[in-house]
Amino acid sequence: MLVPPDITVEYKAVRGASSMCAGYNQAMAESTAKYKVYLHQDAYIIYPYFIQRLRRLFESRSVGMAGLIGARTLPDSCVWWESENAYGRVIESSPGFLRDVECGEQSADKYAEVLVIDGLLLATQYDIPWRADLFKGWHFYDIAQGLEFRRAGYQTVVPRQPCPQVVHDCGIVNSADYLQYRDVFKAEYGAEVARQREDFAKSRII
Repeated sequence: MLVPPDITVEYKAVRGASSMCAGYNQAMAESTAKYKVYLHQDAYIIYPYFIQRLRRLFESRSVGMAGLIGARTLPDSCVWWESENAYGRVIESSPGFLRDVECGEQSADKYAEVLVIDGLLLATQYDIPWRADLFKGWHFYDIAQGLEFRRAGYQTVVPRQPCPQVVHDCGIVNSADYLQYRDVFKAEYGAEVARQREDFAKSRII
């Protein structure tokens, strides 16, 4: 990864956190960086111009958070990859082998606005607390953060990716507590998700 001369990169590892939200809140509190990239330990940035592309995304002050893959709307299940409006690209290994996953048609613009992004990589230019009061495990913290940025009036986006930027070598995912935290997510954000889905459908018709 190429680092521009006017950029300083600080690496901060959080170990032993009680949850993803707790760990990310700790990292956020300990860093004064304008741009923060929250990255899973099994995710690897392979695109050399990642930082330059990220800065271009954040030239717009309305963009609060960026990721690599997510969805413009959520279905009733609130599982983003079940959305008919999934969007983005990543090399990942959830089936047990690496594959290049590409969702949706590439935007003609430099990015597409989405509702939520997957937590393998989340980059921000504003500090909004992670909902550690609700998500005390390892699931739905990322999807919730998209809604928190939306509540704060910021966009969440996924860049146009003619080539993959990150490898997420996650392997077969541990789904313990997944349904529990999906219920927590639905209770907090379900009405907003449904309204946004209706508004999105109307905008596509028009």
